[in-house]
Amino acid sequence: MKKNKTILIQTLLVSLTFILIGVLCYEIIFSFFEPDIQGITFKIISANRIFKTSLLFSIICGLIPWITVFIWILLSLSTVKKIISFLLIVACISFSIFLRHQAVKTYFNSIVKKLLQSNKTQHFLYSIDPRHFVYNIIIGFCFGCLISCLLVLGKKKSKNKPAANIGLPQHGPQE
Repeated sequence: MKKNKTILIQTLLVSLTFILIGVLCYEIIFSFFEPDIQGITFKIISANRIFKTSLLFSIICGLIPWITVFIWILLSLSTVKKIISFLLIVACISFSIFLRHQAVKTYFNSIVKKLLQSNKTQHFLYSIDPRHFVYNIIIGFCFGCLISCLLVLGKKKSKNKPAANIGLPQHGPQE
């Protein structure tokens, strides 16, 4: 029990750190992930909705460690399986971020000439709310968790299958 308590305290510290980084570095993080498109500079904004995008991003960043550790505890994963699970989750989130990056890049590359011609300028400042980026992180995280659980549960089921008749005594009428 003491081991779980230590893990939960460490997870809390990691989550709080992620929340703090999310709040303080929101614009820097999203500026890094926005594509470079000639003629357009993206200005990151945080639109006021139910949650501002920056707050939503920070909450998600804080929840990811909690949910991941909860899954690990719930499934009683070994250290090797935790590492595999972590790598799968990171890979799924990264792939989701990449897909979003490519979608934005493709969209803006297709309209950049029209946008610049309509404003009769060589450069354009475009305000963008990366809320869909946060949604992509959530989707990638969910897929990573799902794949991790399916791999772990799939392996457990195959281990628990009844053994073939390997000379064990039979319970039934004997001749």
